[in-house]
Amino acid sequence: PLALIYALGGDHNDLWMMSVLMVGVWLTLRTRRAEGAGAGIVATSLKVSAAPAALFLLLGSPRRRHAVGAAALTAVALAVIVFVGFGHADVFVNYLRQLYHGGHAFARRYSVPALVGQVLGTGGVHGVTSGVRLIASAVLVAWVLALLVQLRRGGDWLTLAGWAQLATLITTTWLWPWYI
Repeated sequence: PLALIYALGGDHNDLWMMSVLMVGVWLTLRTRRAEGAGAGIVATSLKVSAAPAALFLLLGSPRRRHAVGAAALTAVALAVIVFVGFGHADVFVNYLRQLYHGGHAFARRYSVPALVGQVLGTGGVHGVTSGVRLIASAVLVAWVLALLVQLRRGGDWLTLAGWAQLATLITTTWLWPWYI
């Protein structure tokens, strides 16, 4: 009940994103891989931090082409809904511009990149500069690529998805306690 009050009353989308992502995991484990991949896309549309785990939902499927098709169809449907509902994409473009040009609203004092930036004396907001953000993003991409290599070698997609989510937590500059 407290989680529901927090999510509904606090206007947070974390609970919704993780719920949809876990439905995707459940569907995938029940061999409904196309639906699981679609749920991963929906979870990512709710909050982009679901993307690394959703990637493993998609690529971990033995019927990868079918899962990719379902994910693409879901993404197109969501894009149409957003475009019809809002009529433009400038909010998302502005968000990305702020994020990668030192937007202070996207830095929290106790995120790992912020702590590293503070130790190194980089300045910026809580130690986060565009350079720190770029390095954190590069670490995330390298980490996920290494996990994808493990997947290609026969690694368990669910375990690797968990490691990908850990990478997301470690490299994000916007870390709140409930993300864990």
